[in-house]
Amino acid sequence: ITDTPENRFPSIKGATKTGVFGYKKLKDIDQMLSVLPVVDTIAIQSDSFAGLQAAAAFTLRGKEVIFIASSDNFLTAYFEGDVLHWLISRIESAGVQVMLNNSITEILGEKDARAVRIKTGKVFSVQVILFMETDEDLRLFSGSELQMNKKINVDARFRSSVDSIFALDQVCSP
Repeated sequence: ITDTPENRFPSIKGATKTGVFGYKKLKDIDQMLSVLPVVDTIAIQSDSFAGLQAAAAFTLRGKEVIFIASSDNFLTAYFEGDVLHWLISRIESAGVQVMLNNSITEILGEKDARAVRIKTGKVFSVQVILFMETDEDLRLFSGSELQMNKKINVDARFRSSVDSIFALDQVCSP
């Protein structure tokens, strides 16, 4: 087992709307790229440097980007005080709006994503929401003999709890 068909998005209202994408599956990236020409604003929820890289790439394509990071993000883990403020101002001067110590709490819109509400209560109009860090959707394996938490449990040789079943990559954890 190396992949699952779907992502497991955060359990927030509206996470199943059209316009919500993960970043770990090629099909999500392909779908996102297909709608990109008609999109003006993208919200990216990420705590990683990869999320900031994606934000920079979208701004180079002329998109407005809102970068939303929780309190457990890489910026506040490695920078503090004046250095953090300077870095945030540089990122924002490049066209990325940064919302630290936040998270998306709701995705608004009928069928399609049209806006996000963040923890502070602010609402931003967006057409695409990108969750950089998603878990694999393991519901497919519920009821099986596989031992799982958020991932399939494996040993040092990637063997699962079921004979002849091995799990690799992002679906497993030792």
